[in-house]
Amino acid sequence: MKFEILLLLIAVSATTAQKSFKNYKVYNVVPETEEHVLSLVGLQDSKGIDFWTDLVDVGQVVRIMVAPEEQDSFLDLMHKWKISSEMTIEDVQKLIDDQMRPAEKGARNVETFGWNRYYNVTEIYDWLDKLEYDYPNIVTVVTIGRSNEGKEIKGVKIDYKPEGREKTLIGMYEGTIHAREWISPASLTWIINEFLTSSDREVRFLAEHFVWYIFPVTNPDGYDYTFTENRMWRKNRNTAYARSCEVGDDMSNGIDLNRNFGFLWMLTGASSDPCSNTFAGPSAYSEPETRAIVNFVNTLKTQGELVYYIAFHSFTQLILVPYSHVPNNAIGQTEDFLSLFEIAGRGAARLEKRHGTQYRYGASPNVMYAMSGTSFDWARGEAKIPLSFLFELRDMGEYGFLLPADQIVPTSEELMDALCEMDIAARELGYYSGKYLRSKQAGETSENRRSPFPIDPLSLRGVMNALPASCVKAQIRYDEYKVFSVVPETEDQIQALKDLSQELLYEFWTDFLDVGKNVKIMVAPNRVKDFYSSLNSIGLRPDLNINNVQQLIDAQLKRPYNGRNTNSFGWNHYHNLEEIYDWLDGLADTYPDVVTVVVMGHSNAQREIKGVIIDFNKKGNESAIAMIEGGIHAREWISPATVTWLINEFLTSNDPEIRFLAEALVWHLFPVTNPDGYVYTFSDNRMWRKNRNENYSTTCNPWNDDLSNGVDLNRNFGFHWMGVGASSNPCAETFAGGEPFSEPEAQAISEYVTSLHDKGKFVYYITFHSFSQMVLIPYSHVSGIDVLQVENYGNLFEIAIRGMDKLKERFGTEYIVGTSQEILYATTGSSFDWVKGVAEVPIVYLFELRDNGTYGFLLPPELIIPNNLEIMDALIEMDKVTRQLGYYSGSILMDLQKQGDVEFWTDIVLLGEDVRIMVSPEVEEDFVLYTKAVGLNAELRIPNVQELIDAQLRPASIQGRNSGSFNWTQYHDLAAIHAWLDELGETYPNIVTVLVIGQSNEGRDIKGVKIDFRPENRGENPLIGMLEGGIHAREWISPATLTWVINEFLTSTDPDVRFMAETFVWHIFPVTNPDGYEYTYTDDRMWRKNRNPVNFTTCSNRDDLSNGIDLNRNFDFRWMGTGASANPCDQTFAGPSAASEPETKAITEYLLSLKTQGNVIYYIAFHSFSQMILIPYSHASGYDVLEVGNYGDLFEIAIRGAEKLKARHGTEYRVGTSAEILYVVSGSSFDWVKGVADIPIVYLFELRDLGYEGFLLSPEFIIPNNEEVMDCLVEMDRTTRTIGYYSSASALINSFVLMIAGITFIGFMK
Repeated sequence: MKFEILLLLIAVSATTAQKSFKNYKVYNVVPETEEHVLSLVGLQDSKGIDFWTDLVDVGQVVRIMVAPEEQDSFLDLMHKWKISSEMTIEDVQKLIDDQMRPAEKGARNVETFGWNRYYNVTEIYDWLDKLEYDYPNIVTVVTIGRSNEGKEIKGVKIDYKPEGREKTLIGMYEGTIHAREWISPASLTWIINEFLTSSDREVRFLAEHFVWYIFPVTNPDGYDYTFTENRMWRKNRNTAYARSCEVGDDMSNGIDLNRNFGFLWMLTGASSDPCSNTFAGPSAYSEPETRAIVNFVNTLKTQGELVYYIAFHSFTQLILVPYSHVPNNAIGQTEDFLSLFEIAGRGAARLEKRHGTQYRYGASPNVMYAMSGTSFDWARGEAKIPLSFLFELRDMGEYGFLLPADQIVPTSEELMDALCEMDIAARELGYYSGKYLRSKQAGETSENRRSPFPIDPLSLRGVMNALPASCVKAQIRYDEYKVFSVVPETEDQIQALKDLSQELLYEFWTDFLDVGKNVKIMVAPNRVKDFYSSLNSIGLRPDLNINNVQQLIDAQLKRPYNGRNTNSFGWNHYHNLEEIYDWLDGLADTYPDVVTVVVMGHSNAQREIKGVIIDFNKKGNESAIAMIEGGIHAREWISPATVTWLINEFLTSNDPEIRFLAEALVWHLFPVTNPDGYVYTFSDNRMWRKNRNENYSTTCNPWNDDLSNGVDLNRNFGFHWMGVGASSNPCAETFAGGEPFSEPEAQAISEYVTSLHDKGKFVYYITFHSFSQMVLIPYSHVSGIDVLQVENYGNLFEIAIRGMDKLKERFGTEYIVGTSQEILYATTGSSFDWVKGVAEVPIVYLFELRDNGTYGFLLPPELIIPNNLEIMDALIEMDKVTRQLGYYSGSILMDLQKQGDVEFWTDIVLLGEDVRIMVSPEVEEDFVLYTKAVGLNAELRIPNVQELIDAQLRPASIQGRNSGSFNWTQYHDLAAIHAWLDELGETYPNIVTVLVIGQSNEGRDIKGVKIDFRPENRGENPLIGMLEGGIHAREWISPATLTWVINEFLTSTDPDVRFMAETFVWHIFPVTNPDGYEYTYTDDRMWRKNRNPVNFTTCSNRDDLSNGIDLNRNFDFRWMGTGASANPCDQTFAGPSAASEPETKAITEYLLSLKTQGNVIYYIAFHSFSQMILIPYSHASGYDVLEVGNYGDLFEIAIRGAEKLKARHGTEYRVGTSAEILYVVSGSSFDWVKGVADIPIVYLFELRDLGYEGFLLSPEFIIPNNEEVMDCLVEMDRTTRTIGYYSSASALINSFVLMIAGITFIGFMK
């Protein structure tokens, strides 16, 4: 880095002639990160590099002129730093020549003065003298002082009524305080000429109603220097501070006059380095040019009412209003800021009409950069001139300071239009008559001075943050405020961020900070660079989430005009409190038998806390009750918008599921439980969070004392109050109040909740917040094993998970579920924790609604309805599960499992997942009636199980069982499969070896084949793959698939199949549970386990159920951890001990022996049904999937395989760990293979279908299933090769890379 920068410091020979900029180029670059900014700042002192942009900031265009000899190095650095660059000027000298040529060739006669070229200072001054001669009764030449080099600072006074005026109004225009900005004097000489010669009515009015003092060149030394020595010179020519500069010693010979004024001198955007273009001098007013302007302005103030001070610069097409140092409190010092803003806005709009040129307007920090010590800020702040502006003239950087002469006239024409319009606006606002001065003397401000031109504060683009009470009463604005995301990785970084939050310089949108958790921070525009520096110093890199907060606020406030009646209430915009309350009242009128308006209490400001009761059935104390709370945090507008949507749907929807939910409970819904705060977000500060309690008011500088005027209601409840995640500091967003329930709003909620217990069975309490897309379960201060402090935590978790799965189906929105401490932050004193912990309501949640931070609290109106649709889906599904779990009546599933003649085909019953239950004819009617009574929707999938069994068996009973008859149009019993394997050994003696790896409990062979096409030429470390089938007896499609794979490996001519078959030594076992498989043919088609009677016991359904062990729960990896049973009557009985079964031992011992024979790459087990590819480990989800070191590889391989599988017949498989997409389980074969045997590529396939036929898949589906599985295996092998698992070294490298990439899939898998 240092070496590369030194390349930019190569010396060039000096010249006594005017400096040539031949082949100098100008580039536009946009730093996107703080690292980019710091890198560019490091170039500012490099020779041959000239920054045309004063301030380098993230996201802002920086224009840089580069000398020819440095261009290669410069571009190399931009490439190295990954900063995009665009050349905008190919040859600076050519533009300079174009500017200078007319002046050199044209006659230097004052008579020819015009605006088709640029003039030097002598020519301009001569022309001013000529004007005095031509207009002796109007024009007076004025010299206000002299420069460092003794040149006159000359201008003109234009006064059409020198004999006297009833009231003398004065205006002053200042030009060319920055020497290289030639369009400035050109435009001012045009204005002088227009004031003297134009016949335009508006120009005449402006010219004649003021005494004008216009100074085209206030930096004559610098301006002259741009003609004689250096066209790009900016400062004056004061050599008193000369020093050696890396960019050239001459750079120190001057001071930036527009940083030398004594209003907040050297506060920001100025430099103490003489080598800098923004060197502000050794002290304020150190320069004679500055003093001349100041003294002259002070003299003018004694001669009349000095109304205007306007400075003209270039370039960027802006109209700036004071003040330039910060966008919030300092602007508040300008008590008529809104008027200034309006005047500038009207000027910009008028200017655009002439040539289509667009100017932006606002305070400098919001539209350009922060600065201090400027002339026009001084004019407003010290000289108290009411109308002070700074124009940045054409263009936007295409030519920059080198604007071609042919643009002088268009620039000046549109500027004249703007000045006329601004003057019209100023007259309308009363700045002429003296009203402004008199109103100030009388104590009147623009807060109580009505403008004749209506102002909509919400449409203004300026920033009005934290205005003192004496200033303009308008909503605080957040123009150019940005929101960043950071993820602290260490406790030190956490502490540093906490310290930063305590400084109150930035607004933390995230309440609580924790390692690895995203933190959202809003930053004022003038503090962005400091923010980056602060974070960089602690090793954090912020990501920009929101570029302009005010734009999102404006979008939220925008609404269609449709009046204020209840019929117009909708969800395409956000509604204020009055509109919501009017709508609620209207509902009671429209639905008098169903809706009752209720006021649960009053706020600090005595506003009603209003909601509605929706009761369709009027059951009184027998009713099930639900309560929904919204808007407890004021700025979370999506919360009331969601609650009002729910109310409307409950009343109007025809959807049968919504109707059931609406009518099954008595609903108590409160859209806004913090009415004072909510109103304040509309009237004053969109980002307000707390209530409005001013009893704790204190000083909160430097941010905003108003921050102390409120309490966080969601920290004020009396459950573990002030335990964690709450503050005792009134300035904090999480200030919990002086004591629990100190706030009337919290008291109202708690008393209302308590009263509901006497009115029925209180089932639900749900509160809506934003943002983060989460469903939080009580309690918010617990995690790990402590979550079980909530006695029904398991139910709450499953209900929420099921709801979020359903929510995702609509738009793909992903929510995560857990306690606040686990997935957000630890906190106490919240409403929903109190409801659970004290009021003891069973089903309690807190929703953090959309989004994940892209818009945060400022969710655009167009996302209201999508948010609401998916929330309704979630609530319906959550209610279904709640009913299934018996919260309305009894425990449904437990009751069902106790019934005889009912067999669960689903191993693990999870909320939100289909449960398949086989029912005997004897109890079918009772079963249907029972499920319907408890709110379960029992859908018939298979009307007659035996018909499917017969269909599976019929071909086998017709065709012979000899080895020659083996095919895949039927299922084959164990004897047929084993006979066919023996036949293969005889048919392919040099390739196929029949294997017996052990015997079952009943002494049957566990038989398979070894396929090796190169038994004599494999080397010392052959590649090995093992395929396992039929470990669950009833899953017949599993052996049918593996026999197909064997056949394809031996007979297929497909080159990919051939490659896979011949590259590996394959060990394939179609039936690893021979006793159970045989039993499905002879006794019970639905048998699952092996046949081991040693654990025989009496079972409620039938005793035979205990005569077996689930082999896929018997492996010694996390045995009996979860998803397995110690009850022999259960289908998932894991045995008396790990690896207790001979089948399990045979598989484990054989696989371990294979590891001594070569490089075992694959182990794949085949099951049915569900159409999934499962990745180890089956107990892991979320970030825990990374317990598998090559999870990223496994996920990528499986995804590629599933996509290929789908291409054949359109069958869709899901991919993930069992815990994520099926159920949590332990003790399985493939988990053991990965976790103990350490085989790299391990999967479990759940084959067709999704439950239509389940374990009884019809024979006609065998071949389609097998074809697509073969396609999948080939594609997975291709990906495995690509990643490098055939070569162990490359495999390790690629595995590491894709493991990191795999982290990106975790959110998807959730």
